[in-house]
Amino acid sequence: MVDTSLEGILESKGLVKRDNNGNKSLVDKKKALEAYIDYAKNTGFINRWILKGYEYVKKKNFHGPVDWFAQVYIGGTMTRKDQESFAFIAEKEPWKLTIYNSIMTSAMSPQYYGMIKGAGFVGSLFSGFEADSLDSFAIYLTGAVAVSNLMRGGVASYTKKAYAAISIDGLLINLPTYAKKISSKSPM
Repeated sequence: MVDTSLEGILESKGLVKRDNNGNKSLVDKKKALEAYIDYAKNTGFINRWILKGYEYVKKKNFHGPVDWFAQVYIGGTMTRKDQESFAFIAEKEPWKLTIYNSIMTSAMSPQYYGMIKGAGFVGSLFSGFEADSLDSFAIYLTGAVAVSNLMRGGVASYTKKAYAAISIDGLLINLPTYAKKISSKSPM
């Protein structure tokens, strides 16, 4: 089976070397960047914009907690292919971005409860809608996002592969990429 991940492509082109401890490093960063650009060109406009923006700030020696947050929250939210590209720029393991993102997304899942309750409250101001009727839905959505992302992190840890976030922001960020993939597979 051919490894079509970015790492597999770089290894097949002889652009990755391993030291005695098994740590990987790039042999020729310029050729690796060309392979990366070719790999990432079929992504959606939002992820492409994020990848280019992150690449720019990395060239400007962007470090510290803001960089960590960008890697974990934004990089870990993307599709597998885009996470691999993001991880290439960040010089991280893509599956680790998934694990960190799954923990962060699970911890932030109560935001969905607040969003649904807030929308219900606003809706009740303009109509006779009962905002309390959304309690069960808000609790189930919050729990589903938290549990599914923890499972995603466990699967990423087991398989050593990246997986897209299971959240509303993950859907919004990745929607153009998904649409592009679907449209490129449909017959004309």
